[in-house]
Order: sequence, then structure tokens, then C-alpha cells
Amino acid sequence: MKEKEFTLVLDRKKTEADVRQHFAKHIDLLVDLANYGSNLIPRAYDSSAKKLEDIVVVVILLKQVVSMIDAVEVLISKGAVGPANLQARAAFEASLYIDWILKGESRKKAKYYYVSNFRNERLWALRFKTGTQEKELFSQSLRDIENYVDIVDLNRFEEEANKELEKVDAFLSKPGWAEINKEFEQKKNKKTGAEAYWYRLLGVSSIRQLAKDVGRIGEYDWFYSRGSEIMHVASYKDHVRFSRGKISFVPIRQLGNIDIVLIFVTSVALSSFVSILRHYRHGELQSFARKYFQDWKAVFLNVPSVSYTP
Repeated sequence: MKEKEFTLVLDRKKTEADVRQHFAKHIDLLVDLANYGSNLIPRAYDSSAKKLEDIVVVVILLKQVVSMIDAVEVLISKGAVGPANLQARAAFEASLYIDWILKGESRKKAKYYYVSNFRNERLWALRFKTGTQEKELFSQSLRDIENYVDIVDLNRFEEEANKELEKVDAFLSKPGWAEINKEFEQKKNKKTGAEAYWYRLLGVSSIRQLAKDVGRIGEYDWFYSRGSEIMHVASYKDHVRFSRGKISFVPIRQLGNIDIVLIFVTSVALSSFVSILRHYRHGELQSFARKYFQDWKAVFLNVPSVSYTP
């Protein structure tokens, strides 16, 4: 017999109806932004020199931004505003990377990003290779869940892992890549084996500094830190309210702070698109401005806020 939700904690129908009634235009805005971004990806890449930095900026990072806009639209349509913060946060990180890579030394930054990805693939391959510390640690961690999850036999994947490891090591040993790979190895945490974030090897200590370097510290302090609180359950007010010796549960699906999420992700989308257009499709900036004023501005600048009375 299937469980029925306790509607004071999880009321899907009412929350979705509230979104349709009060935020239909804003959902349409997110859909249009994602659609625009999906068309911008191939246009920008077609206009690029098709070098590594262009692949990283357009095909990977811009696509990540558009993917997260799409994800925010799906979540908010269902009234899942809290989780939508996390997708907006991911879009912001990718947007910062776009601005920072395009700011200067684009090739170098793209190479460090690329090596970081290869090293992550190498880590997973080592987790399936017999005799490695990585496999031993991975096997130990899986024992914690073997009582309720059917753990696969890691040895089944060793042949495939060896092939992947051979391919990755061959690439990372090439001139121009081996030096960067060596830097990552030197910066790796000696006790835990944790990798250093790729941008730290280039002198940036944190996402906040990255935001400051590209002139977007306001977005970081106002929006991004809010997403961090939700990710790390730092704010009890997202879950419970205290009043006169009583507590009130905050529903799982509710529209509090929906205006902040909508403004945040729309700002990230607009900023990302402008950065890409300036670099790859400068001639489209005027038509983009017209679309903004005609289709997006009025909705973007008029997002109602929502408050609940316990």
C-alpha cells in the first residue's frame, strides 16, 4: 500500500496550483531563457576558433548554465523552491568560470580546468584497479552500505578501468599537460588525497575571490551565500519556526523566497549570455537588448514576494 503524504508537511497539489496562479509568466520567462541559451550554444561555438578554451567556455560551461536554468524551471514549476537554490548556485559558478576564463589567459585556464577533469577520471579508474590505495579506500567506504545496498563486484570493472587509466595517463604525460598534472599532484592533500580546485592552482583561493575578480561580488554575497546555507542546512528557518513556546513546520514545498531564486537565476542567465555574445557574437548584442526589453524586462523586474503566516 502506497503512503499518502501529510499535506501540512508536503502538499504538492496546492503548491503547484499557487505557482500556476501567481508565477506563470515567470515560469515562461525561464523556459524562454533556456530556449535562447540552447540556441546560443551552437551559434557561439560556430563563431569561435574551436580551440580548447572555446569548447570549455561554450560547450561545457554555457551548457551547464542553460542546464541549470532548465532545472530551476522544472523545480519551481513543482513548488520546490528550496532545492532550486542549489541549481541556481551551480549556474552561478559556471557563469563565473565563463567570465574568468574569458577575462584573460583563456587557454591556460581552460587547460587547468581540463586537466582537473582528467584527474577526476583517473581517480575513478584507480578505484577499480587492484593493488591501489584508491581501491582499498573505496572498498572500505562501500562496506558501510553493503547491508542495504547490493554492492557490485569491483573486480568486474578492472579491465575497463585499466584501459581508461592507460588512456588518461598517456594524455597527462604529454608535453604541455604533464607540467600541469605535476602541479595538481603537488597540491593534492597529502593526508586525504583530496584534489585542489583547479582555479586555486591559478592563484584564486575561493569562489568568493573569483566573483570579486570578475566584478560580481554583489551576486555572491546576496544570492550565492544563500544557496550555501540551504546546501549545508545552515538556516533552521527553512525548516521550523518558533513562536510563544510552539513550533511550526515549514512545508517541504512552499514559495517563500521564490522571488530571490527567480531574480538570481535570471540575472545569471542574462550575465552569461551577454558575456558569450560580447566574445563570440558581438553583432547580436543589439538584438539581444531588444529581446530583453520586449520579452523579459517587465517580468524580470516584477517578481512578487511570498510570505506565509503560521
